[in-house]
Amino acid sequence: MSVSFTPVVEEWDDGGDIPKRLITEAKLFEISLVLWGAYGKDTSAQISRASSNNQAARRRVEAKMRARGIL
Repeated sequence: MSVSFTPVVEEWDDGGDIPKRLITEAKLFEISLVLWGAYGKDTSAQISRASSNNQAARRRVEAKMRARGIL
């Protein structure tokens, strides 16, 4: 399965060694059934976006992580 989305509402849990991000609301762009996943035999679903949107999402996540002193 391939899923394309943008988070709308997210929560962060900084209680453990690694912060956890829970997306509770998202704008869904696409769900596709695929024959082969992006990660070979792994069971992970491919989550992809256009390059510019990936960069914007990465900046948002990194900003949240910096605010928590992670980066």
